[in-house]
Amino acid sequence: MSEVNTDAGYVLAPGDGESIRFLGTLMTVKAGARQTGNAFTLLEWTAPAGFAPPPHTHHVEDEAFFILEGSMTVTCGDKRWEATAGSFVFLPRGITHGFTGPPADGSRWVRGLHRRSG
Repeated sequence: MSEVNTDAGYVLAPGDGESIRFLGTLMTVKAGARQTGNAFTLLEWTAPAGFAPPPHTHHVEDEAFFILEGSMTVTCGDKRWEATAGSFVFLPRGITHGFTGPPADGSRWVRGLHRRSG
């Protein structure tokens, strides 16, 4: 991503941002630690059908998703939900969680990681 003046705010056009390939997915960083003073990270994430990272736990940050296209099955501790386009998902730090994309089609979502302060 080209350097932006975060003291004055910024706008990224569709498709703009640093692109990162991760486990067969495409993540586009819209705001990262450098732009937010390490307060949060916001990604646009496109995943193929059936994408499922292993269950994991974030110890420092909360994780959230807003589903733009497709869906995902989400687990958080002993809870399980189906999240479709337009759904918001919140996963608190310290709880093992995971998610799986739909088996037939890919998904696209906005993912945020927020580092709590205080």
